[in-house]
Amino acid sequence: EMMNSRAEDLCMTNTHFMNCTGEHDFNQYSTVRDMATLLRAGLQNDKFREVFSTSVFQTTPTVTHPGGLIIYSTFSQTMNSMDFEGGTFIGGKTGYTLEAGQSLATAATIDGHEYIFVTFGAYRAEGDTSSHLHTVDAINTYQALAAAL
Repeated sequence: EMMNSRAEDLCMTNTHFMNCTGEHDFNQYSTVRDMATLLRAGLQNDKFREVFSTSVFQTTPTVTHPGGLIIYSTFSQTMNSMDFEGGTFIGGKTGYTLEAGQSLATAATIDGHEYIFVTFGAYRAEGDTSSHLHTVDAINTYQALAAAL
C-alpha cells in the first residue's frame, strides 16, 4: 500500500505494486518511464543515493556474523569498472524474473550532467548464466549519448 501510495504521489500512472521484492505477480506492473521517475525521486534522497552508488558494503559485526557481512552490488559485479567511454555510472539496480527477463535502472554522469536509463525485458540464451544484456544495453546507450554530446 505504501509503495502504491508513493507511486501515485510521483504520478507513476502505469505502475502497480503487489510485493516489495519484484517477484512476478500478474497484477504487478510498471513502465520504464515510471521506473525512471522512481529512480529520479530516489536520487534526491542522500541516503538512497549513497546506497545506490555503493559497490561493496560491510555490515557491523553481529553474534551470528562476528566479522560482519560483505554485500556486493549485483550491478557493479556485472562490470569491470563503473567508468565507461565518456562517463561514469552512479549506480544501478538489476532485476530478473523468468517472465520479465532482465531489467535495469541506472544513473550515470556524462560531462557533469546526470542521466537515467531504464530497460526491461533483456533475455539471455537458455542455460547462459553469464550474459548481462541489460548492462550491455546501458553501456552502449550511455557511450552513444556521450559520443553524440
